[in-house]
Amino acid sequence: MSENGNPGGSLVQFSEAELFDAIKMLSPKRNTTVATNIGALEEQLLHFGIVAETELGEVLPDISRGIYSCQGDLESIWRLVQQGIATLSQEDKVAYFNAKKSCVFSCRSC
Repeated sequence: MSENGNPGGSLVQFSEAELFDAIKMLSPKRNTTVATNIGALEEQLLHFGIVAETELGEVLPDISRGIYSCQGDLESIWRLVQQGIATLSQEDKVAYFNAKKSCVFSCRSC
């Protein structure tokens, strides 16, 4: 395992377009947007009829950026897990699955 905890040994690398596509899936305008970065949140405010110059219009983009950033981080974790699993033997994949299953059922009883 590498220093970053990835059994594959390398960090997940995204192009800007890949990262934006992962983030865009949260947008209500994901299928029709012409935006190319998360800074273009004005179209979402307009979609919901929120005026940017109001208190809500000033706070909502900050919240959205945080949520979108989190989505990008989740996509990175997902790719790391996929890369790591791909390097495991079949026996280790079964053990990994069983460990996750055990953890889930243990957590459910909390």
